[in-house]
Order: sequence, then C-alpha cells, then structure tokens
Amino acid sequence: MKQYNISNRHKEQIYHIVLKLPKKTDLQKERFIRYYGLKPTQFKRETLSAISREQHCNPNAVRNSVISIRIAMIRVSDEEFSILENIYRKYHK
Repeated sequence: MKQYNISNRHKEQIYHIVLKLPKKTDLQKERFIRYYGLKPTQFKRETLSAISREQHCNPNAVRNSVISIRIAMIRVSDEEFSILENIYRKYHK
C-alpha cells in the first residue's frame, strides 16, 4: 500500500468529521485518530501495538475499532463526503 503525506489541514478536516460520527464510541474514534495521526497539533501516527499496549488490550481490538470507523465514514453527510472525496482526489492523481 502506498503511503501519502497528507497536509495537516486535510488531517484536521478528517479529524473533525470523525469526531462527529454518530453511533461510534469515543474509544473507537480515539484509536482511529491515533492510528492515522489526525490529532491537531500532534499529527503523530501510532502503531496498533503501541495503542493496544497503552490501553491494555490486544492489537486486534484496536484494528477492529479502526475498521469500524472507516466503514462509518462511508455513511457521512453529503457535505462531509464531498470533503473526503476532494482530499482523496488530491492525493490519488
């Protein structure tokens, strides 16, 4: 899988969309944000293992949280989906 260096502005936009996701726990959102390094001012990516060690769980639990949020992002509002789509297109030319 190819890695992309997404701008901090775009990471912040994704961060705010994730925070607004309904029916997802704060823990799931936090794990997703940490895994992808979306937290404003830090933007530090963390591994599944590092997150799981800190939260005293197994890496699969963190992975399931990340996947759950990724799936939920398909069901965002049209406006938010448009933001995500524009970010995607910018980095996948």
